[in-house]
Amino acid sequence: MNNKRILICLYSDANFLALSILESLLSKNSYVGVVTDDVEKWKEITGYESFSEFITLRSIATSKQFVIFPFEIFSSKEDLFINNSENLSVIYIGDLLGPRIDLDSNLLMNQTINQIFEKRVGGFATEEVLYPMFVGDVAKTITKWLFSFGPYGNKLLLLGPPVSASIFGEANQKIVNNVNLKYKQSGRPRTLPRNLEKQELPVNLNFALLETYKWLTRTSSQKRLTEKKKERHKHSKYLLPVTLTFLFIFILPLLTIGSSFGVLYLSYKDMLRGKTETVRNKILIAKTLFTVGERVSGVFAYVPGLRGIYRETGFVSRVGRTFVDTAGTAMSLIKISNETFNNVLGDSVYNPSTASQEISNEMNQLYQDTSNLQTLVLDAQKLNVWSAKYLLSKVNFDKVKNYFKQGKVLAANLPSILGKDKRKTYLVLFHRLNRSDII
Repeated sequence: MNNKRILICLYSDANFLALSILESLLSKNSYVGVVTDDVEKWKEITGYESFSEFITLRSIATSKQFVIFPFEIFSSKEDLFINNSENLSVIYIGDLLGPRIDLDSNLLMNQTINQIFEKRVGGFATEEVLYPMFVGDVAKTITKWLFSFGPYGNKLLLLGPPVSASIFGEANQKIVNNVNLKYKQSGRPRTLPRNLEKQELPVNLNFALLETYKWLTRTSSQKRLTEKKKERHKHSKYLLPVTLTFLFIFILPLLTIGSSFGVLYLSYKDMLRGKTETVRNKILIAKTLFTVGERVSGVFAYVPGLRGIYRETGFVSRVGRTFVDTAGTAMSLIKISNETFNNVLGDSVYNPSTASQEISNEMNQLYQDTSNLQTLVLDAQKLNVWSAKYLLSKVNFDKVKNYFKQGKVLAANLPSILGKDKRKTYLVLFHRLNRSDII
């Protein structure tokens, strides 16, 4: 044979005969291109191979072609229409055994091996005849025909020696323990086509079966290990995002509480700088965060084992939301009070009754907010909320309410204090001291 590398195109799905032929062709130093609809499956079964070049078949006018079918196709209702050609050979092969056997196939041999290996049972028609062949021998034979004179222009039956169902079953029982074989009287045996050239390929049945089961045993354990690794990898892949998501949800009340107090602190700083508008905006943000924390805590408070924690966070969020409302009222009071005293100290005209009414309303609102907050804390104390008990130990709500109550009274008397509707004369006396008085 010359040193020129032969170009071969293989049209096939990813089955173990095609793979064996591919390996045999590669061993002959050939270029091989695979044409298939199932590219991913081919990549999977050839993952251990090293392919340096793939070719595209551009002209098949003078190329040698093999079309390979299982002979069982004659027992089906499918009709085959293949035009004869002097460069074309149609080969119908018998029952294949060997490594990489496809247990998902619907061929009789593949289904039987699958049942014996997986379930330790097997079933045959009583008159069934099998034609076992070793897949490696078939691949070598077809490859040899490609590089020499083959059955071109003909249709050929490539079969193994005929073996009865009982003999085949006994051969399996010698290799696989506890196999239960059943023979069906009503089963329909497969038929061989007539008027076709036949070629018998010798086979060592025990060797072929032994190699088949060795490969199945090895790959079965590897497959289980791979599946476990994939499952573990799959679980670990999603474990971190799921864990982080649940962790974020569970600590969300704490995050909202911390963020709310941080926003309140910033609003306090802005208030000292006189930035009234930004203070109001930050107070609204803090109220929103407190509300979110309260709602989430209310949901998780029903979870057994977490009830106590989320009662605490829910209480703190409610207190924070109420405090924000009170802070808004206090800001309005401060603004009105500043305007009133600026008018008193200035020379502009103002109505003290209006200022008195506005201050009284704000004082009354502060009194109501404090009363509501006190009720909230007392109710939480009855539920053994630690934060409520701590707050009661540090804040005297009755005293705070009394301040607002007295402030309301003072605001009501503000017009009288400022001399509304009354004319007051202030007498200022000056006394001139003599030197003798000083001494």
